[in-house]
Amino acid sequence: MSFLPNSLFDKLNQAEYFKQQNRRKNKGTFVFSAIAGLLGGAVALLFSPKSGKENRKYIVKKSKEVGDEFVKTENTLETKFKSFKEKLEKRFDSFKENIKEKDSTEDKKAEEVVELSKKTIKKPVVKKVVKK
Repeated sequence: MSFLPNSLFDKLNQAEYFKQQNRRKNKGTFVFSAIAGLLGGAVALLFSPKSGKENRKYIVKKSKEVGDEFVKTENTLETKFKSFKEKLEKRFDSFKENIKEKDSTEDKKAEEVVELSKKTIKKPVVKKVVKK
């Protein structure tokens, strides 16, 4: 049994359905754009005023440039990831140390309470006798 009213539950399901549909449409749009770009580039090369040899040299040159940019981006991302990982590890170690410190102080406080209660219990209970 759901705690949500049926109409609200139906609206939530409907919203999730539309989100999934939009994701599928976006994927299709991306694939279509990529294919259209590749086909457009191929047609441009076929109808360019340069010779085939010049076009091949141009393609090789541009592919090397793109490859170099990819390597630079990869190296940049790798260094950023490493620094992020190191920062995260430092914070985690600091967090663990804080927990250990708090745990040890809590243990000390507990020991103090136990010792105090032992001292209190060992004291004889003296009843005052009231004379009438």
